Amino acid sequence: MLDLNETKKTWSIDSTNEGEFSAQPDQIRFIVGDDGDSQILYMAEDGTYNPGIFGRTVEGRFFVIAQADGFESETTGVAFSPDKMRMYFAIQNPGYIIELKREDGRSFDDDYLDIQYENA
Repeated sequence: MLDLNETKKTWSIDSTNEGEFSAQPDQIRFIVGDDGDSQILYMAEDGTYNPGIFGRTVEGRFFVIAQADGFESETTGVAFSPDKMRMYFAIQNPGYIIELKREDGRSFDDDYLDIQYENA
């Protein structure tokens, strides 16, 4: 993945082959919280066994949102409800559409994520 920093006018290359993220990012969706501080890049996974939806913070920390264990397909179409309380995505084959809601009641653009990050 190519990381561009327009403010500093720098760029760097970062691998996405970390932890559970074993394929290429596809259909990237970037959301910024209402406070302007929380920024999360959400990614579907392009073609692999057990595809998933993954996130990446501006600090470069990866985390797993969901994985479609047992499917040999890809995840597609990451989208959010207008209030960002629900996330939607599809598992391409067999054609399931999934709706997620955080158990902690927070929105998907919240800067607080009570999750386990993947090791880099």
